[in-house]
Amino acid sequence: MFNHNSDGLTIAYLRTSHEKDDNFSLKSQEKEVKDYAQRNGITIDRVITETFTGTTLERPGLEKLVKLIHAGKVAQIIIWRVDRLSRTAHHTMWVVGEYILKNGILLHLTDNNHIVSDEFSSRVLISLYANASQEEHAAIKKRTQNGRMAKLASGAYLGQGTMILGYKKIGKKHDTVVAVDEDEAKIAALIFDLVGNDQTPIADIVRLFNAKGIQSPAQMRGRRGATGWDANNIRKIIKDPRYKGEWYQLRYMQVNREFSNRDESEWVRYNNPNLAIVDADLWARANAQKLSNIPNEGGWRSS
Repeated sequence: MFNHNSDGLTIAYLRTSHEKDDNFSLKSQEKEVKDYAQRNGITIDRVITETFTGTTLERPGLEKLVKLIHAGKVAQIIIWRVDRLSRTAHHTMWVVGEYILKNGILLHLTDNNHIVSDEFSSRVLISLYANASQEEHAAIKKRTQNGRMAKLASGAYLGQGTMILGYKKIGKKHDTVVAVDEDEAKIAALIFDLVGNDQTPIADIVRLFNAKGIQSPAQMRGRRGATGWDANNIRKIIKDPRYKGEWYQLRYMQVNREFSNRDESEWVRYNNPNLAIVDADLWARANAQKLSNIPNEGGWRSS
């Protein structure tokens, strides 16, 4: 039986993902929930917002909401649509059942003008909403991926940040394409040749490049405090599949000026032989040598 906890806060929960879509923006959601609250004579005590994918329940904003629920401080939650809780139907039903209804909390859906209760008909309706949202999300993802692949096929670059050694970006914004930087590519190719063909120790390559005054990638990009070559510079280059023409784009997303991993299903992988600086065989030979030639130093992440 549903026992409403009337002695608590009314929380507005707003979520958007890293994808920029005005229909799902935090600003538009906030307007919706505040208009709904005003029409229904509800006072919102606190607004929780977050920019995070809805494909996981491990989200800072949701965790903050759950903490308030477990403390018995929440009476009502107002959200725009049920997919703000989660983009997967089973996660949505778990949150609604285990966190919200079990704790006597009213859940308001402003888009559907519906208050979720523990009645059978209400549970069926919320399940329909959740499954429809999941199917919509899958369709959006498919359309987005198709669009990305079409852009990649035209030579467009969808990534962020500076280029790795051997490559340069040409153009601006949506017209940006990647091209091989011939001068830098010679250095990258030399590294693969020394490691893959000559089995030259990494330490020797580092000493050679620094002695000859060859700038490290960070120095070439003009980064503040950049130093000369070290073993990690070589390690990054050898392990990076882009040098054999295997590219991944959209592996990372930027939220609040910080980069984090996207879900692997959102990565865009494609082969571009025109961007290969070394062939696949040489790349494989260099990587076969890396365990004996490269110090086991942690902290490196492929970009």
